[in-house]
Amino acid sequence: MGPNLRMRILKPGTEPIRTPTPLSGDPGNALLAIACFLAALCLALAPLALVRTLPIQDYPNHLARMHVLASLPSSAALQRFYEVNWQPVANLAMDLVVPGLARLMPLEWAGRAFIGAAFALLAGGSMLLHRALWRRSSLWPLIAFLFLYDRILFLGLLNYLFGAGLCLLAFAIWISVPETRRWALLKILISTAFGVALYFAHLFAFAVYAVLVLGYELGRIVREPNRGWAAILRSLAIAAAPGIPPLILFMLSPHGEGAWVFANPSRKLDLIFTVLDNYNRAFDVASFALLLAAFAVGCWKGLIRIAPAMIAPLAALTAAYLLMPSMMMTAANVDRRIPIVLVLALVAASEPTEAMSRAMRQLIFAGASLLFVTRMAVIIEHWRHADRIYAALSPAFELVLPGSRVAVGFPPSAAHLRTGTVPILHLPTQWVTAKDALVPTLFAAPTQQPVRLAPASQALADAVRPDFVWDSLVRGAVLSPELMAALAQFDYICLLDHDPFVLARSEGIEAIFEQPRFKLYRLTRR
Repeated sequence: MGPNLRMRILKPGTEPIRTPTPLSGDPGNALLAIACFLAALCLALAPLALVRTLPIQDYPNHLARMHVLASLPSSAALQRFYEVNWQPVANLAMDLVVPGLARLMPLEWAGRAFIGAAFALLAGGSMLLHRALWRRSSLWPLIAFLFLYDRILFLGLLNYLFGAGLCLLAFAIWISVPETRRWALLKILISTAFGVALYFAHLFAFAVYAVLVLGYELGRIVREPNRGWAAILRSLAIAAAPGIPPLILFMLSPHGEGAWVFANPSRKLDLIFTVLDNYNRAFDVASFALLLAAFAVGCWKGLIRIAPAMIAPLAALTAAYLLMPSMMMTAANVDRRIPIVLVLALVAASEPTEAMSRAMRQLIFAGASLLFVTRMAVIIEHWRHADRIYAALSPAFELVLPGSRVAVGFPPSAAHLRTGTVPILHLPTQWVTAKDALVPTLFAAPTQQPVRLAPASQALADAVRPDFVWDSLVRGAVLSPELMAALAQFDYICLLDHDPFVLARSEGIEAIFEQPRFKLYRLTRR
């Protein structure tokens, strides 16, 4: 590196310089940091409260599953279609939290409260990790709020987001609790409890936590060369111990053996952008470029420093991201999940140096605040637009009789969420929530959820796959006897796609609700 490169990485043992400023303050600024955190969190939660239907792709499906878990004992219709089989599956955050909350509030608000808790954990975990590293409160990690509404949220990977926030919190506590003989057992117990909680929240959240802890401990070996081998092995043993219970749970749980798919390596660069990829591509690209350039210049000019303890964890997480496949076992978008934690960990690991003037710090605070408010305004406007579209579709959900069977058809391309579009892929599962209906596309994978389709329902679901229904009714493919027999056991068919479509075959069905991209038919042939 050239002599002008002045990226500030503190030397081992060097204490961070205490400079009381709005962006990097002494402990006396703790109340200010908490107040600003709560204000930013309220603004981040605003979209959840301002719309009737959340435009998050998987959310209706998740909420329908929560309804089954909460209402199955009291609903004869649900009992005909679904079963519940609890196993130590590593993807249970919503399933363990939301049905309990639904006893205290309406299910819809319980689901929103879960998302709000994920936001609080992500931003709060970043702030606590920053405090653990720098030993003081600061407004700097509030930058984390810029990244809460990302592509992972819009896809609806809510269990992972909750687990990612829990991961940051657990890692902050790992750093804060010493491993001296007096504290070692407590550290093992606390980290083991977090490890088990992370495993049940989401397997990859636990994996990210393990990478961060391993990177931190390996980094200590480099930063503290005078430690003996006995101390090093003791530290590694303390770090490894909390991973034993999750490993046992994983071995006892059902986990699929799907293919590992590696996408084009150049895709990794594009996926980093997903942390700011919302609805206005030009604005999002400009925001991403501005933040990246500001951070790079700040590091180059010695205005921003990175805690030495985080160099190895960040490097380990980056390596994991670059090596991670896009699909592993039964999970898709695997590598897409890492950038949000990587970016939030980088925010927590950095802070302004004494070379940054007070005026510049205030300018950064004002600029970041303006960007956050603007981004939230864009999100709120898009969500209100989506709410109007959902409102136009809402009459369809009153037309289905309680306890009915609703087949669903859509092309494979409908599963891909397009930037700026309003997601409708999982809207049919609202009939589960509203009408206790059988909807075969409900998330009920044995390796991922505790809800199962009853055997007869599963047989119907296998026969009426969405692509089979779409090909036969929209593309005019041959209607097989198996599909005909299965459809005869349904009461309704719902067809949907990103783009407008018309039917190629309509015999035996009667249109009761039609919009260009969403249509509902009653079956008349038995």
